[in-house]
Amino acid sequence: ENLAECREISQLKRVLKANDVEIFDNFSRYTQQFRKRFGLASEKALDLFNQTVSIKQIDGLNNFVRDHMLETVDMREKIDGLVGSYENLTISHNSIQKAREQLEVLMPLTKESAKLQKIERELSVLERSIAVTPAFFAAQKLTRLQTRLQQIQEDLARSTNQKDSCDRTLTTLRQQAKELEFAIQNDSVGQQLQALKQQIEQVQKEIDQKRHSAQQYDRLAKQLDLASHSNRDDFYAGREQGNALAQEIEAALAAITAQRDELKLTQARLKQERDQLEAELVSLRSRKSQIPKQNLDIRDRLLQSLNLADSDLPFTGELLQVRLEEKAWEGAIERLLRSFGLCLLVPEAHYRAVNAYVNKTDLRGRLVYYKVTATAPNPTQRSLDPSQIPGKVQVKQDDVFFEWLRSRLTQQFNYVCCDDIEQFQREKRAITKAGLIKHGQGRHEKDDSFRLNQRSRYILGWDNADKIKALEADLKAVTQQLAKIDKEIDGLEQARSHREQQRSWLQDFMRFADFAEIDWESGERDQQVLVKQKQKLEASSNKLKQLEAQLETTQSEIVKISVSRDLALQAIGTFESYQQDNLKAQTQCERLLKAAASDELSAFEKSHAKKLKTYELTLETIAEDESAMKDSLQAQLRSREQKRDTIKNEIVRCLIRFKEAYREETLEFGSSYEDLPDYLKLQQQIAKDDLPKHEKRFKQLMNEKVIIAISMFKSDLEKQEEEIELAIHDLNESLRQIAYTDATYIELCCAKTKHREIRDFKESLRSCLGDVARQSPEDQEERFQRIRTQLIERFKASDRWTKLVTDVRNWLDFSVSERYREDDVEKEHHTDSSGKSGGQKVKLAYTILASAIAYQFGLTQTDANGFNGAYPIEDRSFRFVVIDEAFSRSDDSNARYAMELFKNLNLQLLVITPKDKINVIESYIDTLHFVSNSPAGDYSKVMSVSIEAFQQKHRKSTALES
Repeated sequence: ENLAECREISQLKRVLKANDVEIFDNFSRYTQQFRKRFGLASEKALDLFNQTVSIKQIDGLNNFVRDHMLETVDMREKIDGLVGSYENLTISHNSIQKAREQLEVLMPLTKESAKLQKIERELSVLERSIAVTPAFFAAQKLTRLQTRLQQIQEDLARSTNQKDSCDRTLTTLRQQAKELEFAIQNDSVGQQLQALKQQIEQVQKEIDQKRHSAQQYDRLAKQLDLASHSNRDDFYAGREQGNALAQEIEAALAAITAQRDELKLTQARLKQERDQLEAELVSLRSRKSQIPKQNLDIRDRLLQSLNLADSDLPFTGELLQVRLEEKAWEGAIERLLRSFGLCLLVPEAHYRAVNAYVNKTDLRGRLVYYKVTATAPNPTQRSLDPSQIPGKVQVKQDDVFFEWLRSRLTQQFNYVCCDDIEQFQREKRAITKAGLIKHGQGRHEKDDSFRLNQRSRYILGWDNADKIKALEADLKAVTQQLAKIDKEIDGLEQARSHREQQRSWLQDFMRFADFAEIDWESGERDQQVLVKQKQKLEASSNKLKQLEAQLETTQSEIVKISVSRDLALQAIGTFESYQQDNLKAQTQCERLLKAAASDELSAFEKSHAKKLKTYELTLETIAEDESAMKDSLQAQLRSREQKRDTIKNEIVRCLIRFKEAYREETLEFGSSYEDLPDYLKLQQQIAKDDLPKHEKRFKQLMNEKVIIAISMFKSDLEKQEEEIELAIHDLNESLRQIAYTDATYIELCCAKTKHREIRDFKESLRSCLGDVARQSPEDQEERFQRIRTQLIERFKASDRWTKLVTDVRNWLDFSVSERYREDDVEKEHHTDSSGKSGGQKVKLAYTILASAIAYQFGLTQTDANGFNGAYPIEDRSFRFVVIDEAFSRSDDSNARYAMELFKNLNLQLLVITPKDKINVIESYIDTLHFVSNSPAGDYSKVMSVSIEAFQQKHRKSTALES
């Protein structure tokens, strides 16, 4: 009946067009009908039905046995399940990594917060110490003031007594002096002497005054390098020299001032340039772009107001740079694109906010910006012309701005880069390496206000190392030039100071308008005449001498006592002043002491004992000591305030970094210092809740999902290996029942493969399982990475490797042993069919293949009745085999051996063979199907003939021929 179904297939259409799809559709339909009719539960028969086995030379028995005789389970579904389990584990692992990264970013907050709290406490102590300092030193001063006031009281009493004693003595001495003066005045010689004495004293005063003036005149003349006074003519000649020198000094001062002012203007310009360079260098070292600091300051204020990052609003210059191979054009391109490079790029999402900010804000500078809309890549866009500016400029890869910038460059800056002026003159828009630009419509431009290769003005690119070097060189040159200018200004200031001193000396010198002001020699001659007259009168009276001697003694004593009295009065005034000052200081100290409690003073003294030991703490130094202590405390306060501000800034930077890195988690968080508690709370949550939860989940997934999945995966593969070995054993049982020759049979051999990739794969499975008893986070992480690198990534990356290592048939190497049936001794061992004839190759292949088919169909298994061998023909099982190019290379005996082999196994056979081989197999077949094609190859016919009709026709043809 099965063969009748096969006939039905061929008879449905006598003529088929050469349409493979139609033919396959028919076979597929009839395959389903057979499956339904015969109730096939396995896909094996369906696979065999659709398979055409071409028996040719068997170059490798290992591959032949593996591909045609054995089956293996497709592990793709299990691999996908393993990969899926690992991906779930990866999600958990990523959560752990993210939590750890968040904790790492937030970790400085805890440290900085602790530092800040400590500094806040220190600041509080320092502020209180500064507040207590006046009271403490007031207490120290008060103790010393009390001792000082007692001493002043004693000194004041002593000086008062001394003054009273001097007053009594002076009264007596002055009375005596009056009496002596009266006696002398009543004497005529005495009256003359008195007059001469007064004249001599007057002349002496004039001499002393003129001598002092003369000394001053000579000193000034020497300083001005003029002649000293000697006579009247030299004096007036010196005044004429002074007038000339005055004009010289004024002219010199005017020249020095003009030169100094010019240098100071240069100095101010260089200082401004130095400050700008230093600020620019500080800014450049903190970033990678080359945009000037003043432009960045405008953007920074904008970003801070809108809470955006630098990458949200880039400058065009940050996304463009001259290609390395086009460095020769860098200066010209920088000059051409400078204005464009300083433009800000504003995505459509931020456009409204930027407009609102710019409109309402004084930018304190100039800002140009472009609204950038999303631009899809143009697949038809031609590649950039390397001879034009866009082809020499590299655009930074960016999802938002790349296409827009590329398009803008192409439209706006398609200048041709010309190496010679002739080409420049021919192009519509062009540029030369020297910076000459032709804009079109006859407009040309060349700006040499700065050097073409002045790298400090470059703005393009995302690496500013060269610009930093150039600015450092410029800064060094400016600093050296500034030092030279400073030195020149110092020299001019010294020259100016010297000239002004000369002018001051000359002014004093020119005040001496008359020679008589310094002529003390003539006055000295007049004094000598008066002294001689006085000596003559004194020699004529002895009584007068006695009176004068007594008067002189008395006056001398009066002067002496008066000096003592004055000293006593001075001391009294001083002591009274000291007393008043100290009493005021005492009152002030008592007032200051009320501002602090005694325990605070004790605590202050205890905490600053080491510092206080360095002070003298006397009344004379206590004010300086207090000031020094305040300065020391203030310095400590400022230092800690700076540390506090630094820590706060670091905390804010940490908050900003965290917020930028984890925007989703911090949507409701700010980025100022006041928001620190929110971040610390988040840190506690991550450390105590999130991270332990993720680690527990990771451990659970690793142990309960991934490790078990790998273990089951490994077990399935090993089970398949065992099943293959059992299958080989069963196949050998089938082969043993088939006579390969009259005396021998065939046996399949299998051994563990030595293929390196498969052995490494097995070792990877074992190492990925590892020691399950080791559960530390480090062990889990190591196992996770091992699974990823040794299994998952390789499964995803290489289908060839996956198919190789998971097809268990590749785990074994196969060969064939031909043995004597009598004693099972090996006659020959086959690893391939080389050296065999065509018939021998076919026979070997048929024997192995037939046994495999019998094994797959179950035709060699023992049935319920104990029957071992081919099932009876009445069994309604599907056992269809198609052989193409049958027996084309085998002799007749081998062909008949194959037909007997298939007959004994009770297989349903379709043989495709040329006509000349029909005579060999006609005793085994039932129906012939002759296929022919038209000469054009577009029309095929199939004619079916029974074997009896064929043989009858053949006999008639033979009879006619004879």
